[in-house]
Amino acid sequence: MSTLTIVKYFPYKAREGQEELIALIQEATERGRNVCIHAPTGFGKTPAVLAALLPIYLKEERRGGIIWAVRTGNETDRPIEELRVICEHVNEGIFGLSFRGKADMCLQAKKLGIKGYEAVSNLCKLKKKECPFYKRTKLRNDMLEGGPLLFTDILELAATENMCPYYLQLELLRHAKVVSLSYNYVLSPMGWVVRRRFPFTFSTLVVDEAHNLTDAVRNLHSDRISTETVRRAIREIEEFGRFAPKEVKEVLERLSRVLDGLSLATEEESTFYPLDIIRDSGIKTKHLKVMLSLGSKIQASRVEEGKAPRSSLHHLARFFMLALDRLGTNGIAYISSKEKNRLYLEVWDMRSAELLSEVWGEFRNCIFISGTLTPIEAFAEMSGVPDCIGKVFPSPADLNKIRSFILTGLSTKGEMLDEDTIGKYAMSIRTFLERVKGNVAIFTASYRIQNDLMPDILDCAIDCERELFVEKEGMKGDEARNLLLSFKKAGGRGVLVAPVRGRFAEGADFPGEELVGAFVVGVPFARLTLRTKLDVEYNQKIYGQRKGIYYAYIVPAMRMASQALGRVIRSSEDYGTFVLGDERFLRPELVRLLPDFIRQTTKVVSYLKLGEALKSDFNT
Repeated sequence: MSTLTIVKYFPYKAREGQEELIALIQEATERGRNVCIHAPTGFGKTPAVLAALLPIYLKEERRGGIIWAVRTGNETDRPIEELRVICEHVNEGIFGLSFRGKADMCLQAKKLGIKGYEAVSNLCKLKKKECPFYKRTKLRNDMLEGGPLLFTDILELAATENMCPYYLQLELLRHAKVVSLSYNYVLSPMGWVVRRRFPFTFSTLVVDEAHNLTDAVRNLHSDRISTETVRRAIREIEEFGRFAPKEVKEVLERLSRVLDGLSLATEEESTFYPLDIIRDSGIKTKHLKVMLSLGSKIQASRVEEGKAPRSSLHHLARFFMLALDRLGTNGIAYISSKEKNRLYLEVWDMRSAELLSEVWGEFRNCIFISGTLTPIEAFAEMSGVPDCIGKVFPSPADLNKIRSFILTGLSTKGEMLDEDTIGKYAMSIRTFLERVKGNVAIFTASYRIQNDLMPDILDCAIDCERELFVEKEGMKGDEARNLLLSFKKAGGRGVLVAPVRGRFAEGADFPGEELVGAFVVGVPFARLTLRTKLDVEYNQKIYGQRKGIYYAYIVPAMRMASQALGRVIRSSEDYGTFVLGDERFLRPELVRLLPDFIRQTTKVVSYLKLGEALKSDFNT
């Protein structure tokens, strides 16, 4: 592949490493090999990957091309926006689209106020044949002439023509060279709707923010119910089950009593054995089939009433069928837990490598990209990626504009923070807020630690004439977006307080002076709950004692910390001040997993000396 071809589809002046990345991807794709790329935020991964792959697929006339998988539906527009820039740069019409699910695209559901993937999917299944929008859906050639389409473009186009946006985009898929969609269409069986129109075999899969893969596939293959699910199922039997055998209601009532007894015995988390619950409740296969059938009828009935087609009876039957199907499978855990006096039963699937390894072979090759993919060998093994070429690109940060400190004398180790430790953190955070001028973030290892420190953080913010913006547990999407927007407009006085495992520590973008410093309170290790212990034990069985705990416990924690730290530095122009408030960060197995711009600039100081250290550089 010539340098001219490399440059042609890259619409910007190339930064350091971008042409190397383009050449690497082109060579690997021509040879059908997988690539794992660690390149930090601000590197320009999206346009570089598109520039590498487009000349390969534009010369092929068959269907297929670039499938760009992202973590959530909200992130699907970004690659298509870059594709638009490329089209303008080369003056070519390269068609692509951001693909969204029925929950975002169904006009009938929006009209009826029905939300949620399962409810909208059921609505479509039950009412599609009589849906006026579906009946009018027909692709016209002029719809392909406007260039790449974002999902909002498709939604608006379909609404104007009184067509179904979801089925219109399915027709558009046949003409695309690039499609951006959520992980679910790659990792779950629902991908068949895309595969039929955009063949995976002839396509390159690009997985963005690939470090999220293991959690994503586990969530897709797991399920849970609660005591409330059973109570709702009983109410459904009472309302709709006139023709259901009387014994089905009796079985559900026994199940409710069994779970109430289990709830009394469960303190926080424990394991359960599905056959014990099924035996004690008297549940038989015939009962599950009746519940499944009646649940489907309930869904249909609720659609006729203009309600969301949900059924707890249907969910309950599917849960126990899944639990029975997975019995004896290595990597499956059955966990009972209590939340707000409600008992939950969960079938938890930990087999990330096994499940994911079945996916990658469907594609011509796969490209995994993230700013926190190191160590690449750990990612590849945990994600079941075969024949992988790994490459780590350095941060674009100017080290003369970075200062970072690891504090000794501080640690969040232990179940609770005592008053002495809280006082030490309060003093260090006060110094940080006094010395670092501009919008800053305080990222805590957990909500528990955040709550312990909040009174002191509030006092510090008031004394320093700062404005606090706090991420709260269970915060809704709109509330979070408004809070983030307000923080960015705080004029250098804002203090964002958020857990490392929260929504603002990953994915939020803070260019320029919107964020100039971060204080990380503690190492965000997962709490040593039953779930954590089961995960570690499973990985130790697969990878060995030392590697198992490294993969399941240490690497995930440091990836989260690195994601949070990466919010500050977006380019070589950015200044950043970093304080890692936990002396455990000095451990060799932890420090080597920190971002390169932290490792190369870190100074070790006592928490008592932080004020003096911050006085000696920029932003004083």
